[in-house]
Amino acid sequence: MSEIKVTEVKAKRKLFEALKKENQLAREGKIFEKRKLHSTGLLGLDLATGGGYAEGSVVEVYGETKTGKTHLALAAVAAMQKKGEFCVYIDAERRLSEARMMQLGVEVDDLIVINPETEEIAFDAMERYLQSAAIRLIVVDSLAVMLPENSLNYSLGKGSIDEERERVISEALSRLNPLIVESGTIVMFITHVRNNNGLKQGTTFTVGDDALRYYASMQLELIADNLIISSKGETLGHKTNIFVRKNSTGTNDGQATLKIYPAGLSHDRELMELGVKHRVITRNGDWFMFGEVCLGATMVEVAEYLNNTEDKKHYREKIEGEIRRNERLTLKPA
Repeated sequence: MSEIKVTEVKAKRKLFEALKKENQLAREGKIFEKRKLHSTGLLGLDLATGGGYAEGSVVEVYGETKTGKTHLALAAVAAMQKKGEFCVYIDAERRLSEARMMQLGVEVDDLIVINPETEEIAFDAMERYLQSAAIRLIVVDSLAVMLPENSLNYSLGKGSIDEERERVISEALSRLNPLIVESGTIVMFITHVRNNNGLKQGTTFTVGDDALRYYASMQLELIADNLIISSKGETLGHKTNIFVRKNSTGTNDGQATLKIYPAGLSHDRELMELGVKHRVITRNGDWFMFGEVCLGATMVEVAEYLNNTEDKKHYREKIEGEIRRNERLTLKPA
């Protein structure tokens, strides 16, 4: 081997060793540490996102009114609480009711709820909770109704209030994002879409659009679908489609369905429908089967069979486990 080639090999080896050392130091500094995923509280959305919400991330949930954004957020709260995690709900809209929370499985007494009057108050409260590192999920519901402290000046024609709101949100996220990552807290911002007359027809934007788009690891858009109608023509509820528009920590372009009933969300119906879709629950003649277990003749019967009772809990867990395994989906670090 020539002297030049020997020199090149040594140089490459030194470079490789230097890069390996740098990578090890970065890992010790948690720069490349994989973030743990937490269930969204909705099996279909877990599948659509590739595992759920990542610790230390910002999630934006947006859509028109009455599309189930608050239901989606409360499903996440309930799932977190079941694991013993603490959550904060910043209820800027002041529409949160105990009845709705209880329907969705939220432990009301264990949830911290605050009602800020301005954006600044909300972000200051968020900063304190992030610094505590004791909160796993913070929900802001919603950015659309919060105004900056000096909003009166803008209502008097002294500038654009949208620009001021964007500035406050951008500065707050810039300040809070390192805390979000360090604490491992998931921060979910709910906001609304609205038409912008200056753009082409059908174009929408959200409050804090530019800032949230930059900092959000995940963006979920909720779009209303059809009503849920029984075979007798009765309205049972309504359906919303959830589109994964951005996901830096899992699956992109996924889609899930949110079905909302007067009594809340039916996790057993969702489990049954996903079980059939993923062929974990099969059809044998007139019956739906899980292995050798007969679940019922109709989807309604199966959902009732899998209802939230302790004696059926092991069947629900087995069916969900099979679905997750088929999708190679776990809630361990991504």
